[in-house]
Amino acid sequence: MKERIAKSFDTFANKLVQFSQEKGRVSWLIFLFILALTFVAITPFPGHSRQLAQSELRQCQGDTRTELRGVWLTNIDSDVLFENRKTAEAVSLLAEANFNTLYPTVWNWGYTLYPSKVSESITGLALDPTEGLQNRDILKEIVREGHKKGMSVIPWFEFGFMSPADARW
Repeated sequence: MKERIAKSFDTFANKLVQFSQEKGRVSWLIFLFILALTFVAITPFPGHSRQLAQSELRQCQGDTRTELRGVWLTNIDSDVLFENRKTAEAVSLLAEANFNTLYPTVWNWGYTLYPSKVSESITGLALDPTEGLQNRDILKEIVREGHKKGMSVIPWFEFGFMSPADARW
């Protein structure tokens, strides 16, 4: 097969050279101009080809566009983070309601809501001292429960990265 293609290419190339020699330079340039116009005429416009490429890509991969439906999980005005059972129930309820992204707070009022050696080295506390948040890794719990339900988990810092004015550090 390769040999036939190579032979056809050689034959075609030889005919082009022969045409150029017989007809002269002007005819050769006219031929190239007409060939270029033909290629332009049969080639789709850039916008059209981009749409085709995107459409074909979606057909090959399946349409992977997913609407992001997220919710923030916080320890302010909500009790879902204060008990493991309530946290798991909240994640299940959110999954059933078609949420697909969880934003659990991991920093609030100068404390982390997960065990942090960095926080401990700076503040002396590895975790928020509030009852219900101690002896737990809320971030790990939410990641585990969220991933079971096919949800993304994106930790966030509530109130930015600040601590209360009366903090001792």
